[in-house]
Order: sequence, then C-alpha cells, then structure tokens
Amino acid sequence: MYPVSEAFKTAIKKAQRVEHIRGTVGSVSFDDSNIASLTYSNRCSDTSDVTFGSAYIGQIEVTFIGLSIARGAWRGQTITLEYGLTLADDSVEWIPSGVYTIASAEWTDIGIAITAYDCLAKLDIPAQITNTVGTPYGMLSLIASETGVTLGITQGEVEALPNGTENVTLASPNDITTYRDFVSWIASMVGGFATATMEGELTIRSFADSEVVDQFSDRHRIQGSVFSDYSTDYSGITIQDKDNGLQYYYAGGDGAYISVGSNPLLQADLQATRDRQRQALADVAHGITYTPFTIQLNNCPVYDLGDLLELSGGIAGEDTLTCCIMSIEWTFKNTISLQGYGADPNLTAGKSKTDKALSSIKKQTQDQGLTYYTFTNSEEIEINDYEQTTLIDVEFAVNNPTTVMMFHEIKMLNDIIDDSQTVTLYFYHGDDLINYQPADTYSEDDEYHFFPSFYTLLNVQNGVTQRWRVKAQTSSGTATVDIGDVQATLVGQKMVAEDAFKGTIHVEDLYSPIMRGRIIGSLTDDMSPADNPVISGPIPPVTDNALINENGDFIVTENGDFIVKE
Repeated sequence: MYPVSEAFKTAIKKAQRVEHIRGTVGSVSFDDSNIASLTYSNRCSDTSDVTFGSAYIGQIEVTFIGLSIARGAWRGQTITLEYGLTLADDSVEWIPSGVYTIASAEWTDIGIAITAYDCLAKLDIPAQITNTVGTPYGMLSLIASETGVTLGITQGEVEALPNGTENVTLASPNDITTYRDFVSWIASMVGGFATATMEGELTIRSFADSEVVDQFSDRHRIQGSVFSDYSTDYSGITIQDKDNGLQYYYAGGDGAYISVGSNPLLQADLQATRDRQRQALADVAHGITYTPFTIQLNNCPVYDLGDLLELSGGIAGEDTLTCCIMSIEWTFKNTISLQGYGADPNLTAGKSKTDKALSSIKKQTQDQGLTYYTFTNSEEIEINDYEQTTLIDVEFAVNNPTTVMMFHEIKMLNDIIDDSQTVTLYFYHGDDLINYQPADTYSEDDEYHFFPSFYTLLNVQNGVTQRWRVKAQTSSGTATVDIGDVQATLVGQKMVAEDAFKGTIHVEDLYSPIMRGRIIGSLTDDMSPADNPVISGPIPPVTDNALINENGDFIVTENGDFIVKE
C-alpha cells in the first residue's frame, strides 16, 4: 500500500468522495477535464493458483480529449499519472499512480484512445546474458543497465528477501529468451513476483513479506463479492531438477505444492546449496494461508499487488478472512476490483499443468553444430597491481574431442598513477597457466579502454569437465570493470554446459606431530630406583619400537619399560 495520511485512509472509505487525476503525456500536462475514461489492470499470479515468478506487465487504457499533441506523435510517449483525493479539510492529497509508455493510439469520435504499459514492457527484448554468477541484486542491476529500467528496490531490501543473499549461477542451456524471463526467474527464486512501483520503477516482492494493510467490513464492499470456503494450505514446492526430474520440497502440512518449474537459478552449484535455496521457497509456500476472493470497492487505487486485506461481515462471515491482492482492475471515478487466488487443499493429488509439461521434455544436448557459450559479469570488478583478479570463470564439456575458441572483451575505467599503465591478462585452462599473456598499455589521456582478446584450445578432450578462467593485473593503480562490461563467448562443436563448482571446502585438522624421542601419553609412575633402574654408561641399543628423547636422558623400550640414564 502506498504510504498515505490517516485523513486519506478515512476519506477513501467514504461512500461519497471527490477525486482527481492529473499527469503528463511527454511534456504536455493534463487533468480531469482531459480524461474521458481511464482503466488500469495488473496481476501477480496465475488465475488458478498462487504462482512464484510472475512478471506481468501493467496496462492502462485512456481516452484523452483536448490535448494538443499531433497525430503520429503519441506512440512512444511517456505518461505519468497521479491520483488525488479531497480530504475532510478540503485539501487534496496526491499520490503517484504509475509511469507508462504509449504502445498504440487510435483517433475516435470521443477522443484519442491509447494503450500504454508499465516499465516491465521494456524487459521484452532478447536477453544477451546466458551465463553469469552473482547475487539477486547484482543480477537485477545488470538487467537494469542492459534495458534502461530503473530499480525501485535497494540492495538491502533485496538481501532481506528469501534467498536474497545467495550467490547463484545462471548456466546454459536455459529457457531465458528475454530479460523479462530473467526477472521472472529471479522473482521465483525469492518466492514472489516482479512488478512496477507506483513511481514506475521495477521491483521484486516476496509473498513472505506480505502484510495486512487495511480492513474492510461488509458496509465498505459493493456488489460482486465472492469468498471461497477454504483457505489455501501449501506443504512446499516442486521443481523440475535438470538431472533428477520432479523433486518435492516439504515444509509442513497436508496441502498442495507450488510449482517453480525448472528455474535455472536453482539448478547449478552444490546439491546442498540447491537444497537450501529450494527449501527456503518451500517455507515461503507453507506460509501462504489466504482465502481466495473477489471484491469490488469504491475507487481506492492505493493498494499494491501482494498486499493483505482483512475482510469481515456479510458473506465473509463472522470470522475475519485474510486475503491477498493478486489482481487489480481500476476504473477512474468508478470502482476497483481486487482478486486473490489459491489451490483447494482438498485437491492436492497429481502434478500441476506446469510439472506435466516439463516432465515430458527430455534433457536436451547439443549433438552437432557449433555451440555458443557466453559469460557476462553481474558484479563490479576492481583490478589491482598486487594480485591477479578473476574476470571470467566458466566450465564446459564436449561430447567429442574438438577445438574451442575463446573470445573476450573487457571494458575498463583505469586509475592511472604513472604516465602509463599496463593491464595483463592471464589465461588458465584448468589449473594450468597458459604461456600466452596479452598485455596492453594505456596513457593517462585515455579514460575507458576496450581490451579484446582471443585464444584457441586445440584438441579439447571429451569426458572431462573443462574450466576456463581469465584473470587480470595492472602494473600500477587500479582498473574498474562495471557490471556487464566483461563479455566472453566460447565457441565449439558438440559443446555442452556443465555445472560449475561454486562452493569452497575448508578442511582443518589440528594435531600434535609424533616424533621419535618424544613421550607419548602421560607418565604417572613413581620414578624410584626400585621400579626404574638407573644405568650408567652408554644407553643400550634402541629398537624400532622404542623411543628416545633428543637429549638421550631416557628410553622407553618396546615392552614398555622406562629406563633413566644416570
């Protein structure tokens, strides 16, 4: 729910209210007098069940009158909307109501009818990223830089989400076609959805963070209300594992399972890491206990997708029902319709439609032809002069012995201390440093530098996971590589992607070394001549099973006798 004053909350529930709209189309302003009709619609889940990972595009349809914008100049213009409500003291409180880009405009007898979409429409372009490693926030930042959208969520807010601090791997092949696909999988990984804020920025929300924002009794609701006779109950999630087929992750109860499909961000890394990330989503699913509903209210476009409402009275019954907003349809100066969905816990048998579709797909491999395996960095990298910094780290395999070509380009911003600075690249095949280290020198007059490089691996053997790493080091000062400025492509015949090991094993063994001539254990015997005879002269020969201290003061024989030298 957008933050509003208490006076606004009071006025929004009155049957009679005075409301306003204003905004801009490009640089042209408009107000109520220029609006013949306005509707908005958006949702964050499929209509049959709660789903993780939706990234639906919000849409407005507006008919404008009296705006001085030439025919043919509407398409591509940006619309900003604000909703205003007159309060009890006759002041007007304004709240943002979205930023949209006009996709089409039609000239009608009433006015100019336009259709416009929110910022998620900008994500519907081919994704140039097929392999990367990073945190959810790092990946979102990379997507934002590639598409031009503005993030409406901070790094701290992302890290507070389920799996928000995980370092995850995107490997190919995967089913990411557009950047909206990419955002969808990130949203799925945190147990939520992607949407636009009222300020027009891209954000990710998790169902784990849904909170009750308002209450409505039957006197606030108008015709069309519907409530299910059950609350959702989810026991966990299912996922199509690329190696093991359909997998279930249980969190409790006897309810349904939410399918997360074949999320590629939950397929790589260690099995223990994958299990931890998937179990976190199972816990989110188990926390979803909402009543599916449909209600209509008088105009109140202040609620966000994922908000919880408490509804009581009338057909809702005596008990207060908790409902989650998963669909919004708003008509200016008319009504707003809110809906929430969920599976009936009594109907939990069988696979979901998604699982059935995915389970029929066999694992795909590249049997012939050239395969392109790309890598892009999702985190900023700083190269220094005292160690080699990793720029690229990918793993792959081939079905048959072949040649693999590596193409790299790195864009750097250099902090040059001397008159010039050299950046050297180091290529590693597995753990072996290749005896070819390209270098380039830049002067202080240069700002950004593009460092292309190329290498060919001949006769790469099959049956072995291959690891290719590129590291860099400066001669002095530092060089900064921004998100998305490392571009690498591996090209080979019959090449397939392999999981990269992204974990670190720390083994520590604490021990005291056993040395000849040292006492082992504790000696508590009374050191009296009767029990331990004192000898003079040379010490008797010591067998392999006897120990002697380094000073030659005593020996322990193989039968356990302790003899002290005089």
